Amino acid sequence: MSDTPTEPTTDEAQEPTTPEAQQSPAQEAAAAKAEADLARAAGDELAAIKAEARKWEAQAKANAEAAKRLEEIEEASKTEAQKQAERLADLESKVKEYETREQIATWAKEVSEETDVPADLLRGSTKEELLAHAEQLKPLIASGPQEPARPGSVSTIGKQPQGAPNIPLSEQIAHAEQARDGAAPGSPEWKSAQERVMQLKGMQLFEAAQVAK
Repeated sequence: MSDTPTEPTTDEAQEPTTPEAQQSPAQEAAAAKAEADLARAAGDELAAIKAEARKWEAQAKANAEAAKRLEEIEEASKTEAQKQAERLADLESKVKEYETREQIATWAKEVSEETDVPADLLRGSTKEELLAHAEQLKPLIASGPQEPARPGSVSTIGKQPQGAPNIPLSEQIAHAEQARDGAAPGSPEWKSAQERVMQLKGMQLFEAAQVAK
């Protein structure tokens, strides 16, 4: 019989995968603690100290993973909460906008009943502004155009020279509104154009009333 040792086969030479390699940090910490307890029970303090070190290292990894997971959960929850907050804010904005429009419409109706100025001609964001605007329009509606003109047209536009061709009121209003919209809100040009629009609409309303008679 030969004394030469038999060479291990490939399967025998390959080291089996240790359970620890597939364990989670929490499981590694538990296994290291158990190993430390056994080492102390056997009187091997050095082995116990090494096992304790592995336990705390594994516990630190477990804590880090738990903290990371908690942060991910909180971040996901925070993002969803922010989305809900944005949706809620959008809904509240739409509701407020609708309520504002309804309130202005109610004020305009009240002012119209008080001043006999049609509500659709009134402009403003408060009842005081609507009332002030109505007071500006009342003289224009009461006086109407200074010269007879056929329905739908006037003899002049603003300060045009005498002899200018008749242009339908609807076109004049459209031009005045275009000039107003092209000016900076609140500027002298915008106010002038807005006043012109209101004057023309007052004249248009007067002519419509004349035709109805």
